[in-house]
This record gives sequence, C-alpha cells and structure tokens, in this order.
Amino acid sequence: MTHFAGFKAVGKSVEKPIYYWGMNVNGSRHLLDAMQSHRCHTPFFRSSATLYDNPELVPIPETAPISPINPNDHTKVLMERLLSILHASTPNSWRIAFLRCRNPFGGHRHRRASHHPDDGSRRRAPCRP
Repeated sequence: MTHFAGFKAVGKSVEKPIYYWGMNVNGSRHLLDAMQSHRCHTPFFRSSATLYDNPELVPIPETAPISPINPNDHTKVLMERLLSILHASTPNSWRIAFLRCRNPFGGHRHRRASHHPDDGSRRRAPCRP
C-alpha cells in the first residue's frame, strides 16, 4: 500500500502545527489500523528529503543525520519511527519501505496537482505550467 496521504506545506505546518500532527500522525495511525485489520502489511511511506535540512553530500546517503526544522518534518520523522517500531515488533509480518524525496517544482498554479506554487514551501525551482 502506497502512503502519500497527509499534508506537506511547511508554512502551514508552522501556522497550524496541531492540525498537521492530527492529519499526518493520527491519520496515518488510523490508516495503519485499517491495514492491520485487512492483513495488509506492506506500507510504502512517502517521507521527505527535507528531513536532512542542508545535507553535506549530494546525493544524500541514508546515513546522513536527520535534522527536522519544522512541524511537517517532525511528523515525517515520527511516522518513520512508528513504522520502524511496528516492523521491529513483527518483522515477519510488516515489510515497510520509506521514500525520502524532494519536490523541486512544487504544485500546479491552478491547484490541479497538490499545493499552490506560491504557498511558501521549500522548492528548488519554480513551477511552470
């Protein structure tokens, strides 16, 4: 099961941290409960490469230090830890994968895909239609 659900706008996570924790952590926990109920034990969790803040090496090695700097990043770290604990508790059941990636282009300007390009998120390049 691929898990791309949750909020990701950094600025809004700073403005509304409880709201973000509710969706990203509690929502994911409810999803895991449903997966458990249906014996689906293979989540693929889309995390974020922003957990590395400003990495010293590119490409970023998985051994690079995790350094969340905003509430959104903290929710991603917590979900990764929760999933790791879940796997450790039943390693023969749960097979879990994390994808830490960046979205350098942001969302579509008409909100057809994801967030608005002017939302203040940490992109590396502007979005073009």
